[in-house]
Amino acid sequence: MSVEVRTWIRLGRTSEVDRLVSDALAARTRLRKALAGDRVDAARYEALCTQIEQRAHRARLDGAETTSSVPCGPGDAPTPGFIVNSADVDAIALPAEAERIRAWLAQSALAVQLRLPFEDGPTVWATSDRTPSQPADVWRARGGAAGRRAVLQRFRAQVASAAAGEPGASISPSGVSNSVLTDILREHAVPRTGQPPVLANVVYRDGSAGPPFPLRSTPLVDGGDRPDRQLSFALLSIRHTEMDIEVDGAWLRNSVVSRVRPAGDTDRIVYELSLGQLRSLTQGGPLTIYMHQTGLETAVVGFYRAVLTMFAELDHRPGALVVVPKYFKSGVGDESSPHFSEGAPWQT
Repeated sequence: MSVEVRTWIRLGRTSEVDRLVSDALAARTRLRKALAGDRVDAARYEALCTQIEQRAHRARLDGAETTSSVPCGPGDAPTPGFIVNSADVDAIALPAEAERIRAWLAQSALAVQLRLPFEDGPTVWATSDRTPSQPADVWRARGGAAGRRAVLQRFRAQVASAAAGEPGASISPSGVSNSVLTDILREHAVPRTGQPPVLANVVYRDGSAGPPFPLRSTPLVDGGDRPDRQLSFALLSIRHTEMDIEVDGAWLRNSVVSRVRPAGDTDRIVYELSLGQLRSLTQGGPLTIYMHQTGLETAVVGFYRAVLTMFAELDHRPGALVVVPKYFKSGVGDESSPHFSEGAPWQT
């Protein structure tokens, strides 16, 4: 049997330790101001804390002063890796630890926390009333379909289940090509007779969730007049440079969107940016947008969710906004004249 315990180590101040602590505190401050899901400073803070803990571990082996070991159990409140300010002691240390830690700080030393996961003692077991989840049903494509045709079948069935409000059903855009993703979402955005609108859950492969996607709620039409005021955009900047000669600009900055963060957060950021830009552009009157797309699923879902929201804000006025997807066709044309095919327009 083993138990996890924590103990605080007295670590003397050196120029190297001071530098690590200063950098860690700066990373923690920047992290509080970072965009949702931005893990750059989180990873830096964790790496710096690891280096501080390694020095504390060596100091412990060399006979540095320590507090008594305290067992840790599931659900314990998190505590920081180190203490440099006596004002923080009462909030994060037990009374028996606090007196010794204050003495170390008065001697211009640090208190560094170590977690020792395999000490002798009775293992603490967490209890739960939940039963294990049942394995998911195996899905097979009809007619021996493979590749893009199988993905299309699978995604259409998935969105249909979400639109029908089936228990546990959700939209999972991960790994779906942008043309299939766009066309199937459009197909199920249209109202169905006798079937209510649905806000479908959107769940990505990493387990994160984006905002719900409105299905069966927008009276899209297959054709109609396109406003003379027209703009062409690449969905993401510096994604496919062959688009540059075709577009007036980029809708989203790649440096903002393509960051390491939960996919659901990226979806939400794209939605909020897109909705703000659509509101601004439609103030000038009816507009046609040709959107040259890339395969980043979060950008596609976030953008078209914003388009549907914009239609609702415009009260579904015919021709107030038309968005035409443009899909790049590889192997057709050349760099001086790339070929794009049009998808079904999003218009009311």
